[in-house]
Amino acid sequence: MSGIFDFIGEWTSSRGGSEEGLDEAVWARFGCERTVLIVDMEGFTVSTRERGIVHYLRLIRRMQNLALPILDRHAGSLIRFEADNLFAVFPDPSRALAMMVEMIGALDRDNGSRAEGDRVQVSAGIDHGQILLDEGDFFGDAVNLASKLGEDLARANQVLVTSTVREMSMEDGGVEFVEFGQHSYPGTPEQVYQLVLAR
Repeated sequence: MSGIFDFIGEWTSSRGGSEEGLDEAVWARFGCERTVLIVDMEGFTVSTRERGIVHYLRLIRRMQNLALPILDRHAGSLIRFEADNLFAVFPDPSRALAMMVEMIGALDRDNGSRAEGDRVQVSAGIDHGQILLDEGDFFGDAVNLASKLGEDLARANQVLVTSTVREMSMEDGGVEFVEFGQHSYPGTPEQVYQLVLAR
């Protein structure tokens, strides 16, 4: 279990169940500013129906083995693998974007020599902001938005980002985005952009 939950439990227990000051204490202990990347594999339903769950688990393992060294090269920190998802954080959006450019390119090359049922394709969502971060877990709006983009909206070989990520990345240059559309989340509507990949 995440240390964040342990901290909350110990805090409230030591204060007779009171939550006064808890929010500030949790953010002071675990709060940080990071870029959140959530990667999702495509084709779970079709692949498992046609080839079985063990075949899909083998594809997940291939994705994990390919992703880890790329993550390291771009200063990313793995939070965890969960089913066919990769959860990671970066110091800034440019590194997360560079990771996805390299990862999709590597998968394209690897897929070129494989039968259709053995190919791995991914989608991704990226946001940046204040989050609660502990080993093996993270929470916050940036996590929720990146998850929505990567798991629900993006399709194979799409990298979707928030306006925050786009604005920060445009300052660095070297990347291009197109509008993906406006999508509603709790709170205000969010303009979503898609990273343009050289294919």
